[in-house]
Amino acid sequence: MRKLLVVLLVAIPVLGAEIAFIPNPAVRGAFQVEVTGCPCPADPGPVTILNLRTGEMLQVPLQVEEGKLVTAKVQVLRPCDPPADGLALRGCAVGDVVVAATALCGGLSATAQVAPRKPGEGEPKVDMERYDNETLAWGHTDRVVSGLLRVVVEDASGDRSCEPDTVELRLRVGEKGIPIQAEEDGIASGRFAYELVGVVEPRECGLWLCIRTPGDQPLAEVPIQPGAVLSLTYGEVTQTYPVDLVPVALRAPSALRQGCGGEVAVTESADPEEVRWCLNGTGVEHKEPSLPIAASPGQEKLTVTALVRAGPRWGIATAEIPVLPRIELALVDQATGLPAYEPWPYDRALRVQVKHAWGEPEVWLGRLGPDPHIRKLEWEDEKDGTIWSVPFTPQELGMCPGDVLWVQYRDPITCYPVYRVLRLG
Repeated sequence: MRKLLVVLLVAIPVLGAEIAFIPNPAVRGAFQVEVTGCPCPADPGPVTILNLRTGEMLQVPLQVEEGKLVTAKVQVLRPCDPPADGLALRGCAVGDVVVAATALCGGLSATAQVAPRKPGEGEPKVDMERYDNETLAWGHTDRVVSGLLRVVVEDASGDRSCEPDTVELRLRVGEKGIPIQAEEDGIASGRFAYELVGVVEPRECGLWLCIRTPGDQPLAEVPIQPGAVLSLTYGEVTQTYPVDLVPVALRAPSALRQGCGGEVAVTESADPEEVRWCLNGTGVEHKEPSLPIAASPGQEKLTVTALVRAGPRWGIATAEIPVLPRIELALVDQATGLPAYEPWPYDRALRVQVKHAWGEPEVWLGRLGPDPHIRKLEWEDEKDGTIWSVPFTPQELGMCPGDVLWVQYRDPITCYPVYRVLRLG
């Protein structure tokens, strides 16, 4: 038979006649051999198919279909592939050279190289699984949880040999990306797995995601915030998994005045069992769910971070609180803008000037003593953090020479009295 095949390979074919593999052979795939450009005799005879490496040979009859000569489908199998019904070229490997030849039209032949398995339907697929210590079984997870995890790739084309093969994918958290090698879980399964351990742990004033091998070899250690994700990329497929954190919300002052205090409290969390506080990047020895804070002179803001644990899970939240300078309150001449002097003419217009006001402040004024004629002033101008009231005269308030005018400033964050007095003349 091999001598016949050699004769066919060196024979001179009829012009325009061709023999071809349809499609090219691939592991665990099927192909047909098609002959075109030849008359269709009553008995076209067989096509000889030979694996040049192994010597495996098949004689496959040609038959007429839609005016063409074709063989039945022939499957390409490796020694480790499960048996299949029908014709099969067995013992193949990726890269083998296969020859098809026929005596028709003076002798025709074609060669093809065995390709890897084709991806299955919907492949490649990338997934993550977690090991459940209660059921002692693996199951899908849609987020990165602390514990034993497994990256799974389903891609038949990665199964290239009759040994457990490996495929490479990329794991990324934040700016940290690392390649990992997933190993086939059988000799011909096309399913690849890589086990790792994920741990979210507190360090100083932040949370870190630590990815290690089951043997405790570090793969990645990165700081994380709410919304952090881990991504897995295999070829053109990318899957992302949010890091599982305890949701945490803080109630904090919208601002603080220098010299004043307030409180930051955990208001949303899943039954916190532990709270760790940090103030301006430094740990605070305080374990309660609320933290007293105070603003000192010279500070521009306070940064408060709470690390909250519920069971084995951690969460984090941060509040940034602006710190405002102390209030500067003055009575100024409406005409010149200069500070008022004593005794101030009771019929001359004044304005209240406030520097470093915040929110919706109020200014009240009146006469010191009985019958104070208290009045709330409206604001008229604002520029560069300084506000001015509408002009007024003490006389409008029913005041006379010798009276004392008082002015008081109020806002939600100022914890000390802010006032001025002015003797009238």
